[in-house]
Amino acid sequence: LTTHRRAMERQNVRLQQMNLDMARNERLAAIGQMSSAISHQILQKVGLLGLQCDLLREDLQEEEGAPASVVTEAQERVNHLDQTLNDLNQTLSDLLVFSRDFVLHREPCLLDHLVSEVVEEIRVAATARRVEIAYRCEGTAISLAVDRIKLKQALLNLLKNAVEASPAMGEVVVTLGAIEQRVYVSMQDHGQGIAEGDFPRLFSPFFSTKEKGTGLGLTFTQK
Repeated sequence: LTTHRRAMERQNVRLQQMNLDMARNERLAAIGQMSSAISHQILQKVGLLGLQCDLLREDLQEEEGAPASVVTEAQERVNHLDQTLNDLNQTLSDLLVFSRDFVLHREPCLLDHLVSEVVEEIRVAATARRVEIAYRCEGTAISLAVDRIKLKQALLNLLKNAVEASPAMGEVVVTLGAIEQRVYVSMQDHGQGIAEGDFPRLFSPFFSTKEKGTGLGLTFTQK
């Protein structure tokens, strides 16, 4: 009995240690997931900042352009930088996206302006991949009370996916329109599409078919 009891005690110790190791691994996994979520959001904004800085540098180095036009271009780039910094600041406020709900900051917004802004921000990356983006706004000006930053983030994620899924010399068509009381934004590309078996996991965190994808873009978009 004594030998059996000691064997059971040793087994209990091993089980306790395994439980501790499992809890530690779960905490590390949670930290890793949160780090990925944070990195995904921040890196996208930082990339946009870097792009605007490059464009600003090119404008200032343009020798053929008239001084007045160079100043105007530079001012527009600075405005884009300022807006992206504001967006980044709001994104940092939402880092706990997986542990709490988003707080929506609704304000009147002209959707045509917002979608145009999204298209222009992605256009440079699309050109680098030899993909054209065509944007059309159907109907009259549409204004809604929305969270501009979060809606813009969702549209950026979708358009980026469409561009990356498109073949070289392809085209992505972005359409803003309204049907009765509903407003829609559609994005149509000519990629291979989504495998039927991937549909159930399409919006699951950290699921991606891309080699370097984080699997967070569509998760944020759905939320």
